[in-house]
Amino acid sequence: MRRLIPAHRWIREVFPEGGVTTTRVRGWIVDGVIPGVVIDSCPFVDADQAALLLDTNRIITRETGRKPPTGNSRVAGIVQAAMIR
Repeated sequence: MRRLIPAHRWIREVFPEGGVTTTRVRGWIVDGVIPGVVIDSCPFVDADQAALLLDTNRIITRETGRKPPTGNSRVAGIVQAAMIR
């Protein structure tokens, strides 16, 4: 099960020293670098999957993240994720 949390809260938990913005996290989500969704321009991070990704990879790149969905499947995925909650 996904545990989506707002990006600003995830940043405070994972990067307490700062240096990461919600804009950057939104880009990571859109590019498929970290798991999450952007709903109404607000980024939400799948905290459990992101923690697993950070535990197993010292350097996060597009290849270590999931591939972003394309076309209408992306919209369908966002709507489905929002409806599950």
